Amino acid sequence: MTLLNGLIDLFRAEDQYPAVPKVPPPSVWVLPSELYIPYLMCTINKFAAGFEHTLSLCRYDLVSWEHTKVMCMFLRCLRFCLGGQLLQRESALWWDKRHREVSESYVDGRDAGRRLYEEDEDGRLFQVSEGMGLEKTVKTYQYGWLMNKVDWNTFTFKEDNGTALLFGNRVMMQAYTKRRKEVIGVTDDFLVAEMVEDLLKDLPVNSPASNFLQQHLIWLCIRLFRKDVFSILKPEISGDHISSAMSGTIPLCMSHIANMLDPDQPQPYIAGGGRSKHKDTWDLVDYFWDLNDGLERRCWVDKPYRLLYQRCKFIVRQVVGSKGERQFIRQLKRFFVATNWMLPAPSSYGFWQKTKKKDNGSCKMWVALTNSYLWDQQNPRPDITQTWTVLRQETEQENLSHWIQTKEPGLVMWCQPQDDPNHLPQSRMELKEAIDLLQQKERRLQRRGELGGK
Repeated sequence: MTLLNGLIDLFRAEDQYPAVPKVPPPSVWVLPSELYIPYLMCTINKFAAGFEHTLSLCRYDLVSWEHTKVMCMFLRCLRFCLGGQLLQRESALWWDKRHREVSESYVDGRDAGRRLYEEDEDGRLFQVSEGMGLEKTVKTYQYGWLMNKVDWNTFTFKEDNGTALLFGNRVMMQAYTKRRKEVIGVTDDFLVAEMVEDLLKDLPVNSPASNFLQQHLIWLCIRLFRKDVFSILKPEISGDHISSAMSGTIPLCMSHIANMLDPDQPQPYIAGGGRSKHKDTWDLVDYFWDLNDGLERRCWVDKPYRLLYQRCKFIVRQVVGSKGERQFIRQLKRFFVATNWMLPAPSSYGFWQKTKKKDNGSCKMWVALTNSYLWDQQNPRPDITQTWTVLRQETEQENLSHWIQTKEPGLVMWCQPQDDPNHLPQSRMELKEAIDLLQQKERRLQRRGELGGK
């Protein structure tokens, strides 16, 4: 309007007035306001409704990563509802599919699993990027239709397109440059949970394959707990061990922690007596994992592992109901104790309780768990690894009665626990292969009649 008023003032100063042509030029559409303005409103409402509907498909306290990407797409579309002059610069909307040649050294050290790479017949490597293809649809239909890359039943991007699409991956991660690797690791854990949810929908309840996937969610939560702990401890960890620590596959035990710490750091300080607020093992485990129990957790309440745990509980409840959810919770807590014997002492004022400051500063306090059936104080064996088969038996004890807290140096277990080898981090293809094997085994047993009386 400022430009228009300026032009009118200029015409008046020179006794000239703009003339309205009786017939508009072919490059211009002349639309009455009563037609064009409602069209703009409907276009805005269309994308706003898409955003709101996608949000309504999520829990009130958690939005899945796949839904987040679709919501980002709707927000991008809203920016151009009142004018598409710069639409060609919005690659995520304008492009269909583009290939950029890269070297293998470019991929090394980067998160190849979060971007799509393809090779041609000559062995050249290309990074693939996809958008919603408005460049093609505008030319074909004279209107910017979104290409068929969204599953409108679930309001998520189709599996074939999700990795290469420019919504919610690298663009969003750039906002977290300082902790990029940690953010990507947490995001991948949520993606695995969504993947497991999709697989569970097609399986019979309480089948071996369904139980396998539910246990996979348990280990996913336990590994993310370790990542959260090691992310706080990261400044004190030796550089050679940071990568393995942040993978979540290293159990929390004295042997691993002492080996990971930088040589200049003091040995872990074990809390005991009146210094530990949670003197019972089960109470401590409840503090880490219980939700909506009225306890104040401050810095713990929004930790990624608790958000993932909340999401996994919801997935399990949708599949096997409330009874199955309670069993899932009990099993998670028992597996957690069986494979993590050194736990951070939670603080009422922060994440980690610390000792009083001295000349060398304060130390983070740990709670050490011991089990007399696994650790013989008179004949210690720090060089052995307690296999998952042995540890699994110890989880069957009611109320974890064999596991107690200790401050005695001789009772601190220096041996190493083993996670369930069947539930190490796996891709979607590996999970599907494991499920297929379980289903084949189940069908063989059914044919032999071995399941008839069970």
